[in-house]
Amino acid sequence: MVKGTETIAERLGEHIVGLRYSDLSRDVIEKTKEALLDQLGCQLVGSTLGHCDIIYDFIKGFAGQPEATVVNRTLKTWVHDAAFVNATFGHACEIDDHMDTGGGHPGAYSTAVSLALAEKERANGKAVIAAFVAGYEISWRMGRTLLPASIANGWHSQSTIGAFGSTAVAAKLLNLSAGQLAQAFAIAGSQASGTTEYGMSGGEVKRMHSGLAARAGIQSAMLAKTGLTGPLTIFEGKYGMVRMLARKDDPTPLIEGFGEDFGILHVEFKYHPVNISIQSPINLLTELVQFHDLKPADIERIDVGCRAEHSKTHVGAIYEPQDVLGAQFSMPFSLAIRIAKRSNDLKLYTDTSVWKDPEVLALAHRVFVYADPLLKGAKGLGVRLKVTLKDGRVLEKEEKFQKGNLQNPLTPAELTDKYRGLASSVFSPERTEKVISAVRRLDEIEDITELTRLLTPEK
Repeated sequence: MVKGTETIAERLGEHIVGLRYSDLSRDVIEKTKEALLDQLGCQLVGSTLGHCDIIYDFIKGFAGQPEATVVNRTLKTWVHDAAFVNATFGHACEIDDHMDTGGGHPGAYSTAVSLALAEKERANGKAVIAAFVAGYEISWRMGRTLLPASIANGWHSQSTIGAFGSTAVAAKLLNLSAGQLAQAFAIAGSQASGTTEYGMSGGEVKRMHSGLAARAGIQSAMLAKTGLTGPLTIFEGKYGMVRMLARKDDPTPLIEGFGEDFGILHVEFKYHPVNISIQSPINLLTELVQFHDLKPADIERIDVGCRAEHSKTHVGAIYEPQDVLGAQFSMPFSLAIRIAKRSNDLKLYTDTSVWKDPEVLALAHRVFVYADPLLKGAKGLGVRLKVTLKDGRVLEKEEKFQKGNLQNPLTPAELTDKYRGLASSVFSPERTEKVISAVRRLDEIEDITELTRLLTPEK
């Protein structure tokens, strides 16, 4: 248990305020640039999706002050509204980053909050990097403290943990003191919410959880700066986040090892536009489909062994998706289209006709997800896959670490190619390369508008 007179919020406030660009290693800086570029690709493709138009149109109706850019739109609006939309874009297609300890997808809200506030404040690239690192630091520390218990209890990390990660980002760019940041964390606790029921029955509101986190962070930091206070025992208190979300008593992982490691170094990147638990099954099935030239008519059943009981409901409950979210959180649907369509391209998840394809649905109902006791406690999100064919053959494969895991990472070249592919849905090759160049030179940029103006529509 934590000892001493300072609360967890106060200790975290001191740590985050003390994070300075000049103290960051080259590895941390380069990883930050990789994460930023990856997320910009996610925001650009997310901006093209129909379910995000609802969020954009909602905010557009308020026509706020032109403080910050909305990605791939001509609109500039209030900083918290721009961040709300952009963070929703960034979490809209299930291909954004995540943390090895859980803790959500910090790239979406860290990018949205840091670029929006930096644009408003005319901050430089080094300030953005420091703020970005702060967001990942809080997300990582909260993830290793709360997970897997919090997600097993039905809480979505993106909007619960994300509210605190976003607060840290905002605090850096608003130059909050340690005491003010502690209060901002205390205020953020009143805005941290959101469940994972979408994994049971769908619902595009899940995308908005990222936007809610971004807005909560900006609001919490701004309100704390003007003097609003909150319960400083927001993390460790009787009704604090640790007990309420995870039903745990020990908050010490939140403050252990300051300066020994950085949360940004624990970021992992996705390759397929689906929940992280579905990445490895797709990889393994792809190998089997290609090697054995498998067709839908060949399949008797597919059994997918995962490391956690939670996977059965989180990605194994939906067989016939009714929306894009349901498709992307359906292990059965994802494996079915890998066989029937030979692809897991984002377009297959957004095409309503595929959701109703008889061949796809018949295959989906032959997929069974279970918790494999041999994988319990595994560090990665790997799986055991068994494909039983109608001719009696049984094909089995196992992957301990999904592609993108720290033990099986995407290379810098692969990440850049991923960005190019995502950005090509919006930009010309010339504009795409200009964004890459700006991100690579981020610590040399004196005014972040040099980057944000590249995120608007081409004329």
